[in-house]
Amino acid sequence: MPGVASFTIRQYQPGDFGEARSIVEAGLTELLPTAFRRAALFPSNVVLVVSACGVAYGLCGSLACAVLAGLATLGLIYLACWAQFVGYIQEVLRTDMADIEGSYRREEGSGFWVAQEEDGGGGLAGTVALVREPGHPGTCRLLRLSVRHCFRRRGVGVALLREALAFATTHGYQLCCLETSVVQEPALGLYRKLGFRTVALRLPSQSAILCHLSKITLVHLEKRL
Repeated sequence: MPGVASFTIRQYQPGDFGEARSIVEAGLTELLPTAFRRAALFPSNVVLVVSACGVAYGLCGSLACAVLAGLATLGLIYLACWAQFVGYIQEVLRTDMADIEGSYRREEGSGFWVAQEEDGGGGLAGTVALVREPGHPGTCRLLRLSVRHCFRRRGVGVALLREALAFATTHGYQLCCLETSVVQEPALGLYRKLGFRTVALRLPSQSAILCHLSKITLVHLEKRL
């Protein structure tokens, strides 16, 4: 199997379950602080926080009340981001990541790969998955690309993606699609570097108020194989 520096990309094995699931969960959880910072600095949310401070000061005439109102508004923005991520993470963990073998290894044209460290104990450094896109012959979908924080910027993500794309080409797929969020800027850059292009944007399927405060948009990308 192809190696990258001190890593080898290989197919998932049942003994990888706990570590692979942990990598995916950690990768998603790490996005919450980034999502909050992005949302807090978004122009419309800055206006919202400043307005809350101004209204509180006008009603109470107290700087302390104004500060508390601003902090409370920031708290609401954080809760909106938290609700978006927690809901998605829970869904991932109780669906495909609860049965990796059944979700990705039993159907022809699907796969799940891990990057395994060759030195230092041979632990897993990253994951990626690919499945047939239902209702779209010749199309596959990439999912669950995640690399442990301490192993990033070492070519692991690129190697995982190239392995999955080579598998897709070998199995006759003509198009590969994926969906990520605007929060995942490094991942977006990596996908575009490998030839994916943005074809659509959409809001998550949560409530309108959560979407408005969190400012999270989903990005649909495709690559011709």
